[in-house]
Amino acid sequence: MSFLAVKHTAQKVWVWCKNHTGVLLAATWALVLLFVLRRDDSAAREVLEIRKESHKKEMKAIEKAHAEEAKIREENLETFHKTISKIEEEYEKENRVLTRDKKKRVKKLVEDFHDNPEELTEIVSIMFGIPNEDKNSD
Repeated sequence: MSFLAVKHTAQKVWVWCKNHTGVLLAATWALVLLFVLRRDDSAAREVLEIRKESHKKEMKAIEKAHAEEAKIREENLETFHKTISKIEEEYEKENRVLTRDKKKRVKKLVEDFHDNPEELTEIVSIMFGIPNEDKNSD
């Protein structure tokens, strides 16, 4: 092949490359990605597994906290209903009416003293003038 033939072929290749730059860039990008992603990816997989396990632990902790909150709420509601029914019984004996405001106060007290039922009983008995049966049985 003569020098002119090589020069002519090189010019044709140059013109084709200028007109098809996108194709060349895409091919170059594909080759770069191929070499980068071919290397050992065990570290990346390990990081993903650790994140996955961490997510599972976090979800279990959230579910456990939610279950505990629901349990406490149910216990508070049960205590509230028992307290209200006891107060209403005592009020019926004395022909008094338990108002909505008093029920709200009892509900607030139950929420505030959910972890200390003895103190709750004492406060409610003092507030509503109901004898505390727990103290009387001592």
